[in-house]
Amino acid sequence: MTTPAESLLLYRLIATSLSGEDFPETITYGIRICQKNGSKIITKAAVEDISPDRKAVSDLCRLMEEEQLDPVHLREVVEDFLS
Repeated sequence: MTTPAESLLLYRLIATSLSGEDFPETITYGIRICQKNGSKIITKAAVEDISPDRKAVSDLCRLMEEEQLDPVHLREVVEDFLS
């Protein structure tokens, strides 16, 4: 049986380093949603490279965690955030 604490979704800020011939190395931020399953942590959804604005993505991540956003909606919420 799963306890409520084990079924909570965990939202994590992730960083990705991007570089190319036409631009210098840049760090961009994304969000990963995981779920604790016993002693394992399983990734349910992730979107990398949302924005180079760490604070903005961190604030979005925090709001998703507060609301316990279902992972199925992650891409839609990110699209709304970017528009």
